[in-house]
Amino acid sequence: MRVNSGLQVLEAVKRQKVKVLRKLLAMGAPLDVTDSKGRTALHYASALKSVECVRSLTEAGALCNSMDSEGYTALHLAAGYGGTEVVDLLLNAGAQPNVRDHAGRSPRDLVEMVLAGTRKPQPGMQEVLSKLSGLSDEQRCGNDQRLVAAAEAGDALVVQEILSEGLPLQLAKGQEALSVAARCGFAEVVEQLVNAGVTVDARDMDHTTPLMLAADAGHETCIQVLVAVGADLEACDKVGVTPLIAAAYKGRSSAVMALLHAGASAATKAQGGVTPLLAASEGGCGKCVAMLLEAGADASSRTNEGKTALMHACAGGRHVAAEVLIRASDVGAMDTEGTAPPHSPFPSSL
Repeated sequence: MRVNSGLQVLEAVKRQKVKVLRKLLAMGAPLDVTDSKGRTALHYASALKSVECVRSLTEAGALCNSMDSEGYTALHLAAGYGGTEVVDLLLNAGAQPNVRDHAGRSPRDLVEMVLAGTRKPQPGMQEVLSKLSGLSDEQRCGNDQRLVAAAEAGDALVVQEILSEGLPLQLAKGQEALSVAARCGFAEVVEQLVNAGVTVDARDMDHTTPLMLAADAGHETCIQVLVAVGADLEACDKVGVTPLIAAAYKGRSSAVMALLHAGASAATKAQGGVTPLLAASEGGCGKCVAMLLEAGADASSRTNEGKTALMHACAGGRHVAAEVLIRASDVGAMDTEGTAPPHSPFPSSL
């Protein structure tokens, strides 16, 4: 008869009843039920350094990288308690040594913290640290640089090879790799990196997210991948430019369409009161202007200087954008200096 609750599995592990655990697993008991702390049976088995319980659970397919409410994986707990054999079992079962808890600590960081804070560490802690260190700092840095280079080249095979090694990567380098891939339009690499845990809304020194970079460069597929994993459509840089404003100004019509379809706001404003429509008008993309108007953009919206989208289009000689706007704008509107846009300088074939 199939067991319907994993609570018995948790209890068997806490009591280190290996025979009971194996019987439950053979009956089909759920492996990854969590308690109020978010911990699974594998978490407890690892913390207790129970080699046989860990072996039984991993062989049955327990999730090795599940996090509890503090962000600890089973490997964090095994490492923190000096469980040398358990660390080996978890690593062989696919536990990732670069996963960080909610305080930003990897299993290796946790071991170093314990060693630094106690005079009598648990037996095996130094051996655990050695296992988790693996590569020298120089080698680890080289791995990080290799990831960024592969992302820039769009080499998905090399990226996958690096990620599958499960080696600790500097957080900043993972974010840099994602930004580079998004800017260059390598959607497959973008997907690999976010699936590996790189923060989808990581910002570079200019406060720019991967979605902003993809939008600015007009990479529709990258936009779709990033949006699908929860990228913030309204994230803005230091001057308030959102992905939609960036795409509209550059005339990236496919990117504008993808962002609007995903729910980006056509009414957002950057520094100076610039909206996506004003940006598209200044950039001169008639197709972008038309899409934004269809999405509900306000043609009468003004910058802080009182200029409308039509004024921007006419002042910049953006004929196609101006033609589209004339249909939706008050051509007699004036800016704060009392200047109105010129009446249509184009053929009256509108």
